[in-house]
Amino acid sequence: MGLRAKKVPEPQLQGDAFGYVVLHEAGPKRIQDHPEFASQRTVMLRKSRALGLRFRAVPYDDVSDVVAGLTKCSGLIEVVAFAQSGDMNVLIIHDLNKLCFADLEAALLMLALQKWKVCVYESSTDENLTSQGDRWKQIVSGSGDEARRKAVRVLGEVKKLATRFRHSSHVGAQPYGSTPSEKDVLKRIWQLRHERRDGTGRVSYHAIAELLNLEGIKPRRGTKWYARTIQGIVRATKPHLDK
Repeated sequence: MGLRAKKVPEPQLQGDAFGYVVLHEAGPKRIQDHPEFASQRTVMLRKSRALGLRFRAVPYDDVSDVVAGLTKCSGLIEVVAFAQSGDMNVLIIHDLNKLCFADLEAALLMLALQKWKVCVYESSTDENLTSQGDRWKQIVSGSGDEARRKAVRVLGEVKKLATRFRHSSHVGAQPYGSTPSEKDVLKRIWQLRHERRDGTGRVSYHAIAELLNLEGIKPRRGTKWYARTIQGIVRATKPHLDK
């Protein structure tokens, strides 16, 4: 990515920070043990603390997802969903080039995040990328019409998938837990939430989602559990657990 802009004064920030990682190599089954994920998360956590923000989660994809197209990147879709909802104030990435997005895709994404009032920090350069609006607009205006239409269409599909992700955590013809298999999953979730309340270990929504994914348990829709999905199910089916 070219056209580096001059640094501008840091905005006054508040709220929550998220990370986003694209993995380039195979690693351990537990994502927390993946060296690439762990090293980047450590830097992101340090940056969020320096900004005085709470660090909530690190959605991730791997290179094969990106090569298949942005609509296959479940981590990116989760990032966009949090940005759309206003839950995300800051997004921290390690290196924009290592996300493996085309320049035009990256530029459109930065402009969209800027519109949603999300600051994107690149930890490798310590730059606020969303403050560089002229840089991204120049990349967009300098692209061919067909390439621009294609990239806008792809990003539009990502936004639609993110909206669906936000609204489908526990939406269906029947409440989650209506089938025997779903009841078993609910028992597992409730057990983990009870453990947190009983003081035997803090199990977050994100950690529960990771455990279910590692155990090969599939959600009602899609192929991967997310923290927001777990939170929606818990609050809809057993709200007293989170009081």
